[in-house]
Amino acid sequence: MREDQDKQMIKESLDDLYQNNPFSNEIKQRWLKEIEKEKRQRRTINLIPSLLSIGVAVVFFIGFGWFLMQQMGVKGDNASDHPSTEEGAGTNPPPTPEEEEKKELQEKVLELKRQEEVDMEEFLTYFHEKVNKDYISYPLDQHDGYYYQSKEEVLEGVLSVLGKAYTTDSKLKSDLNHLKGLIEEFLYVSRKFPPELDRSDPAKVYYYTVGLINDLYSVIVAGETSELNGYSEMGNGDQVDVIEAVANRSMMYPDPEGPLVNGQTAEGGYPPMEAFQIEKTEFTDLGTYVLDTYESYQDGSEYKKNTDRDSAVSTLIRATIAYINYFKSDIEEKGMTREFFEWQAYAYEFNRGEVSGEVDASKQAELKKRFEEKMGEIVTEFR
Repeated sequence: MREDQDKQMIKESLDDLYQNNPFSNEIKQRWLKEIEKEKRQRRTINLIPSLLSIGVAVVFFIGFGWFLMQQMGVKGDNASDHPSTEEGAGTNPPPTPEEEEKKELQEKVLELKRQEEVDMEEFLTYFHEKVNKDYISYPLDQHDGYYYQSKEEVLEGVLSVLGKAYTTDSKLKSDLNHLKGLIEEFLYVSRKFPPELDRSDPAKVYYYTVGLINDLYSVIVAGETSELNGYSEMGNGDQVDVIEAVANRSMMYPDPEGPLVNGQTAEGGYPPMEAFQIEKTEFTDLGTYVLDTYESYQDGSEYKKNTDRDSAVSTLIRATIAYINYFKSDIEEKGMTREFFEWQAYAYEFNRGEVSGEVDASKQAELKKRFEEKMGEIVTEFR
């Protein structure tokens, strides 16, 4: 039952995401059809109660509309007698930075699409900055979805402009086709489809997408070819097979051997604490997260019953690193920065030990013990 509900929520999330999308209605329809092919459950609609509800709603709105018209007539009369003297009356609130950025993106996309032949340097310069803004590429398989979801609208814009990016250069044409495939796959899997559908990791797909855009920017705009990721045929193209495999939705693609996308690496190849990020959470607040983690961690919990015990413990400990980052402001407001930092540090060192090739069993056991003790201390503050 829970699985069916999750699938329905994903279906609805796609509807919501693309309902007012200015770029890709055709892609929306194609993806929605693909979901139906993958046998997503539809909720059964009882027509009789629905029709009755519609009838009641119609009667209500007719009555309510008549009431509003009456009120508007009264207010109109009053307004003519008493004109407003307040400054700024009826003005809209100033747009937020997010709204301004979204508007700027849409205007730039429309400007590029109006060009008879898309200026590749202008196109790559603009989107090279957008895809890299606030994005840090850490080693693959140590990637907690760092900022990738916030890039959906940016890549929608790239995809829209690609439809008018014509070229006679066979290598550039191949690169643009690969870029189109990568973005389509990213936008599909970034909606968090269930694991059983066996699709690519969106963080990885975004990683490769940025790598290809950066290569194209280096070759076409910057004229710099000394350090490339190898994902572009316009460049050296020694790792194009990786891009082809990902763009074609293959789960069997090799890991790159070249440099990371933007050269930002962590000490020892392991990402720092701030790299563990989430953008959305099912928990309403910090207290809910702490209590749920504590309860799930206990032997005999519902969470452990449905998961291998060792795997459950590792997952909960690893998740703690990201959730403490997510609730940072709430933790500061509660005055528990030191306590949570210690808890996070134990989780971080434990996880680092697990992913390293040399695991010290006694050290891991000690870190796990300290993690549990600190969790016990913290949870008492939320009961």
